[in-house]
Amino acid sequence: MQVEIWSDVVCAWCYIGKRRFEQALGSFAGRAAVEVTWRSFELDPEGSSEPILLTQLLAEKYDIHGEQAVERHARTTSTAAGVGLELHLERALSGNTFDAHRVIHLARAHGLQAAAQERLFGAYFSEGLPISDRDTLVELARSVGLDAEEARAMLESDRFAAEVRDDELTAARFGIHGVPFFVLLTFGASFGAGLWVSALMVKYRDFRFIIPFVVQFGLYTTPVFKMTSGIPEHWVWHGYDIPARLLFSMNPIVGIVDGFRWCILGGQHVIYWPGFTISVVGVVLLIWTGLWYFRKTERKFADLI
Repeated sequence: MQVEIWSDVVCAWCYIGKRRFEQALGSFAGRAAVEVTWRSFELDPEGSSEPILLTQLLAEKYDIHGEQAVERHARTTSTAAGVGLELHLERALSGNTFDAHRVIHLARAHGLQAAAQERLFGAYFSEGLPISDRDTLVELARSVGLDAEEARAMLESDRFAAEVRDDELTAARFGIHGVPFFVLLTFGASFGAGLWVSALMVKYRDFRFIIPFVVQFGLYTTPVFKMTSGIPEHWVWHGYDIPARLLFSMNPIVGIVDGFRWCILGGQHVIYWPGFTISVVGVVLLIWTGLWYFRKTERKFADLI
């Protein structure tokens, strides 16, 4: 099972999301079969290579000053502490992360990507190290088992630059405008639906004419811009009490989108767990029934031939 996560090493919610994902994975019976790949994403591609205090960056670029910045940091730090992370945002040194992502790609080539990702997160958020500084990156690379000279030579060349840009272009094609982005459930939903569509098109040739209408209906009932918190718990219709939010969540994509928001926003977004659970169960059933129906149709079609 392949899980791909787009992340930036200066994204606090990526770090928190990483820890939450690891905790969930730890309780998953099939965790040994799960392969995680970290993909590059830059929150600020135009960021300077010169380190700058995060508090100064927030003030200059986002007009977040004083108490507002303190409150923002306290909320993030508190959420991180809830998953066992100790953040020191007051000393975090922001900067361009392109070279940091190249180091992560180098680590992947040596089977050390997970260790490099964790080390860079910790260096930025807990230790206040300048992760845009190449000497610092060489030392961090050495600390996870990479050869320091190879890391320095890589940083002085354009090695892995194409890989970082390719990750970012893929993110753009997927429409990713925030991270982390968890592909697993989305892949499962599309894979299961694809099995059903393929089998139905074999059995009913005219089914292909219905597909555009099904897709349009799915897009209409998917909350890309609407949070489940904006849907009332209940509707009263002609005296009947209807569980509106639960019915809305019958669309598996509803819970998936809600889950993405929770991973990114953490404490700023309350996930609707019944809906998310329905999505996970729905995706599993979609894959299972899709495989069953596809194999059934395949056998019948083969017998006819």
